[in-house]
Amino acid sequence: MTQKLSLTEADMRAAFRVVGFLEYGNALDNLVSLVSMADKDDLVAIEGIIAERPEFAVYTTMPEQFPMDAESSRFDGATSQATLNSAGKRTGLAWVLALARVEFGAIVAGFTEHPDPYTFVTPDALDYRQSLHLLLEGVNGHYTTMQNAEQFREFADRSGNIMTALAFSRRVRIVRSMLRPLMKPGRNAWRTDQADELQKYADDMEGAQVALNESIRSFLSAQTYSVDETTTREFVNACGMQLSAEKRELAAGTATVRDFRTPEGKR
Repeated sequence: MTQKLSLTEADMRAAFRVVGFLEYGNALDNLVSLVSMADKDDLVAIEGIIAERPEFAVYTTMPEQFPMDAESSRFDGATSQATLNSAGKRTGLAWVLALARVEFGAIVAGFTEHPDPYTFVTPDALDYRQSLHLLLEGVNGHYTTMQNAEQFREFADRSGNIMTALAFSRRVRIVRSMLRPLMKPGRNAWRTDQADELQKYADDMEGAQVALNESIRSFLSAQTYSVDETTTREFVNACGMQLSAEKRELAAGTATVRDFRTPEGKR
């Protein structure tokens, strides 16, 4: 499904239970196929149809650190100015495709062991800039929400609840997956302050993932794998999947997000 992401049978079983997996996956498959078959005239016609249907509009709100004016970023704001308006309403095939790609990838990142859910966010994709735009929103939104959550901060001193740890571990993996295509073009694609902000996201999420996975490992090592009212076999399996996902990322070389530091500041 979906541009040969090569999901395992176990991945498929886990992700199928998440609302939106099938819908976004099918939409992405069909839209990618449509783009591959369409010529220039077809694309013009498709854009016209989408423009007439309000249900295809995508509404966005960019983080204040990443304004989308023409001077804001060396990366051209990660999107085309021709598609933006002051109301934050985006229209067009690329935006619809980007939404499906980003949402499907988030489910894959959070609920499967796939090492790189956004591997197809590349410059040759029709929706590349739109996808980066939505990924940036997603990273900032998840990051801000977690930083403001007291339960998330508890994991810094290893006092967090294991069930909460699993939920946050999934969320952190989603953010780290979203950061990869954003940081792949390199530091010079962004203003200095924006590159520093992305690096902060990456550093904080890497530290959080370490703490969360340590909590999960401690939990699993103490388990007798008996089923009770609070801990089911399904929950134990979900914890194990998060640790297995880390191993697959290490094997694939995607576990470490690109380092944006200047040579003087590298670890």
